[in-house]
Amino acid sequence: YKENLFVKISKDLGLFYDNREYLTVDAIFYKEYKKAEYANPVPIPIVWIESENDRDDIAWSELYKLCCLNAPLKVIFTLFPEWNNDLLKEYTSKDGKIGDCHYVIDPFINVSRLIGYIGFIIAVRKDNQFIFYSFVYDENGNIKDDGQLVIIE
Repeated sequence: YKENLFVKISKDLGLFYDNREYLTVDAIFYKEYKKAEYANPVPIPIVWIESENDRDDIAWSELYKLCCLNAPLKVIFTLFPEWNNDLLKEYTSKDGKIGDCHYVIDPFINVSRLIGYIGFIIAVRKDNQFIFYSFVYDENGNIKDDGQLVIIE
């Protein structure tokens, strides 16, 4: 069925088809939905979490993956050697470069839809402490908030 049936169905729908397995996710926070007639509780994702150490791969791998998922919040947690307003502008610009987040977010908004907020938490190690920064996209691809979260020594 993967080599014949799904190929035909996707072609008939005018869609592309790929049978690779997708979307292995690092972590999830969820609620359990229970009903007496259900044999087991159903885990309902509330927060999907991805971590990424390669800052150049954030948009293509982790952000794309999170855009595919349904939950009120999706978070990318990453470690940078530094964080400043220039880097924030680089990642949140709308100039169509592969490194910026809109290169992934805009197609989801224009072709399908973006479900939930997508937050970025950037950890920066400075001396003997971590400083955490963040920015958040809403379902329309707008930055809702950015700034310094907390310092942990």
